[in-house]
Parts: sequence; C-alpha cells; structure tokens
Amino acid sequence: MLSILFLLLAGVANAIMDVSSEDKFKNNFWNKTKSWKNKWKINKGGRRIKEDKKRWYYLWKFTPKYKERFPLSSSLLVLITDGWHLAQFFMLNLITLAVIFAPGYENILGLGIWDFILLRLAFGIGFAPLYNKLKQKSNSSKIV
Repeated sequence: MLSILFLLLAGVANAIMDVSSEDKFKNNFWNKTKSWKNKWKINKGGRRIKEDKKRWYYLWKFTPKYKERFPLSSSLLVLITDGWHLAQFFMLNLITLAVIFAPGYENILGLGIWDFILLRLAFGIGFAPLYNKLKQKSNSSKIV
C-alpha cells in the first residue's frame, strides 16, 4: 500500500515538473524558463558569467562552465534553486521508496537506508555519463 502512495505522490511531483517547464507558473522559482538564473551569477546584461577556475568544493577536479551563485548551486544543492529540480528530487526519491516498499522486494544490503542510497546511486551513475555526453554533443551539433 505504501508503494502506491509513494507512486501517487511521485506523479504529483512529475506533474509539477511538466507544468514548470511549460512556463505556466507566475512565481519565478517554479517557472523553469526563468528559475535557471537562480543557479548562476548573472552579469548586468542578464548573461551567465564564465567560470575561470576550479573550486575547492569540487575538490579542484570539476569546473562548471559558469560561475555558480553559491557553492554547489548547479549540482548537489540545485534542488533549492528552482521548483523543477525540487519536484524532480521528490519524484525520484518517492519512486525509489516505492521500489523498496513494494511487496516482494528483498533488501539488497540488508537495511532500507543503504538500499535507498544504492538505488539512488545506480540511477545517478546511469544518468550522469549519458547526460554529459549528449549535452557535449548538442553543443557541437543537433541531436537526432
């Protein structure tokens, strides 16, 4: 029964994401076409400022293309910058919980919290490399 509730709530979050990306909300936090500015430092002309150095909070290994408004605002803390990412956070976590609470689910690591972490990591590991590759490709040419 909990799985059904979690999936119902995940559907609500997904609906919020879709409406957010359609420019339907008046509040900029919930409007995806405007809220992207919450992640980045913006110059007086309304453009993002290019990043010129590696940051300590990325262990000097990763450099976002643009200067972040605050540390980790374009990565780990993106969910507090805009409603679309906040709704995505809830949707993905609720789907993960639905899997863990599904009848017949057997814990992989023995404890629910570790299974939750493992499943979320699996999603991230599947998502990030392909997303980055497709994004690089889209910057050089259109994706079919």
